[in-house]
Amino acid sequence: MFKFRTTLLLSLPLTALLLTGCSREEEPPLDDATTAEFTDLFGRGFSEEKAGSGEAGAQAIAGGGTLGSDDGIPFKREFRITRDVQDALSANVGQNFSLRFMIPDPARFIEGGYARSSWEEEMEKRNFPPDTVAGGTTLLFAVGWELANGRKLTAGQNAAILRQMQAKLRGDPLANASEAERQVQTDLRLTVAGVWLEEARLREGSAVATRELSESVHQDLVRLSNNNMRDKIVTSAGFVDRAGS
Repeated sequence: MFKFRTTLLLSLPLTALLLTGCSREEEPPLDDATTAEFTDLFGRGFSEEKAGSGEAGAQAIAGGGTLGSDDGIPFKREFRITRDVQDALSANVGQNFSLRFMIPDPARFIEGGYARSSWEEEMEKRNFPPDTVAGGTTLLFAVGWELANGRKLTAGQNAAILRQMQAKLRGDPLANASEAERQVQTDLRLTVAGVWLEEARLREGSAVATRELSESVHQDLVRLSNNNMRDKIVTSAGFVDRAGS
């Protein structure tokens, strides 16, 4: 059964940076209410399987019904939060990636918005809904599966994974969280995917470097989400366990 955490990627130093808000003089830090919400979210951890997954979720996908407008946990994007996440991740690159980077300056790549450009382009290519938790989560796992397995997903497989994530996120605690919390969790996933995508681009043509990236992504996803993507195949229902795994 495919499991995933709704919070996954944050080291404690990174959490602390996010809770301080932005340091730019022209922008105020996060207000007390939002900071309290962030603290509560990160403290709970949400490491268990969520409502909407399992048999009911599989039936919803298999039924092929259209998804409602609220599926996927949308939020209204605030660029200030996007920059806060970029700043926090860039300050803790070594604690959140096991990869030996080929990107010359990974912190600048994240902080300068280059990772954002990478994931924005990829979200559009794959037709994933922007500004939704489901869209960001799907991109993270789709890119992670491709890199861990050395194979490209088809358009149909991307769509199947998206439907699976939308179904699994029904009833998720993030559905009742603030829009700021939704965006923080989504932007973390998107930024990691953006870094992986750029690393894959830089390693094209080198079998050794590509294998190194594959192993790093595989290990990081096991650590961050308890999912071994090499034990998964992609069907019309999304990710399923490979026979014998």
